[in-house]
Amino acid sequence: LMAKAIMDFRLVDLPLGLPFYKWMLRQETSLTSHDLFDIDPVVARSVYHLEDIVRQKKRLEQDKSQTKESLQYALETLTMNGCSVEDLGLDFTLPGFPNIELKKGGKDIPVTIHNLEEYLRLDQLLCGSKADTWDAKTLMECCRPDHGYTHDSRAVKFLFEILSSFDNEQQRLFLQFVTGSPRLPVG
Repeated sequence: LMAKAIMDFRLVDLPLGLPFYKWMLRQETSLTSHDLFDIDPVVARSVYHLEDIVRQKKRLEQDKSQTKESLQYALETLTMNGCSVEDLGLDFTLPGFPNIELKKGGKDIPVTIHNLEEYLRLDQLLCGSKADTWDAKTLMECCRPDHGYTHDSRAVKFLFEILSSFDNEQQRLFLQFVTGSPRLPVG
């Protein structure tokens, strides 16, 4: 639709956000939490507060004058609106969608001051999973053959063997062809 509009020199009143355009132009690596303001300002403000806690934590850890005990106490006093990170009740699931884990076993992993930085890596939320290259074992665990095929079928084994030999760019192109998206969805 966008290509046709450009070819016909037409303006289309289609208010898509900047993060979408970055994704379409394959610039998703430049997405930051600030792009979240274009999607959901309320969530973005919460993320900004959490990022501020991470910045404070890093400053405390770089302060060489702190003893181990005083550092631990200072980390425990870092709060968001008076609540410690642990008291926020966050886990490694997509906010609002507890069945979508941001990492394997995420619903059972509480967010703490020590893993908050990992939780805030938002490119997965905005762009899908950026997992390492596939191997045949991972493909066997994630894919469910159907229509008479099983994991023991010769064609399925060949497919998994070929897919596991792909580099990152080939995997990206394969996913784009099969699903319309260059990355797997989170979870």
